[in-house]
Amino acid sequence: MNVGVFCLSDGCYNFNMLSMQFDDYLRLGIAAGLFAFQIFLWKSEVSEKKRKCIFKILFFGAIAAVFGYCLYISITQYSVWADGFYSYLPPTVNPLNHFIPYILIHYWATFLISLILGVLGFYSANYANKKYGERFFEPEEPFLILTAIFLTGHPAWIAFVILLLLAALLFSVLNSIKRRGERFSLYWLWLPLAFFTIIISSWLFVNFQWLSVLKLGTI
Repeated sequence: MNVGVFCLSDGCYNFNMLSMQFDDYLRLGIAAGLFAFQIFLWKSEVSEKKRKCIFKILFFGAIAAVFGYCLYISITQYSVWADGFYSYLPPTVNPLNHFIPYILIHYWATFLISLILGVLGFYSANYANKKYGERFFEPEEPFLILTAIFLTGHPAWIAFVILLLLAALLFSVLNSIKRRGERFSLYWLWLPLAFFTIIISSWLFVNFQWLSVLKLGTI
């Protein structure tokens, strides 16, 4: 029995495939919306303190949206299995003993892992800001780092970091060639690169086996 497939009146669908598709659209929408808002706040000359507070609120909004969707998918998946797969289990078997590990691996773990890594990035950036007097990051930038890493998910965050380093190297070289002598900032790259990483993540998993191996819930 293929528990990843469910049927409706108009045909049969792969549940994991559909959930991943909508999940990508959700994260792309969040990243694009936050970037547009980032531009708006910068042009509006909102104070640094207010920008930091706003991006803190937006980050928790992004978490609520992503994990809210995970909850919706989990409830929907359980309702599908309760009417089919679980109805054939003996009364002594608790379906939750199978269901909870399944949804944790297939739906929740990828964002729980990226959230933990994002928090590490957040505190590292905050530490660097305090130690060097905000020399490297804008006051609200740690929240951009946290949000970007969280949205890319696991293991796509690895590709995100690689792209970020390549972009930083490229722009630093260009600055050196033009002899501007000014510090290159990643401020405007976090969300666009997260957006780009989400778009190409499926292609990356197909063409880079080492990255695909790290992906959870592929069975």
